[in-house]
Amino acid sequence: MDVKDEDREEAVVKQFADRFEEKELPRERGRQLGRLLIDTAVDLERDMLGKKE
Repeated sequence: MDVKDEDREEAVVKQFADRFEEKELPRERGRQLGRLLIDTAVDLERDMLGKKE
């Protein structure tokens, strides 16, 4: 099972960047945070799926 969806991931990362920009924070930091959170969530999901098998 593939738990990644590149198009949705990019949309979420863009939302983080946009939100940071709205708050007058560096847009790239928002992208970095979005990517980190997605990667962490994917890793956790893979760990959980691995434990069920």
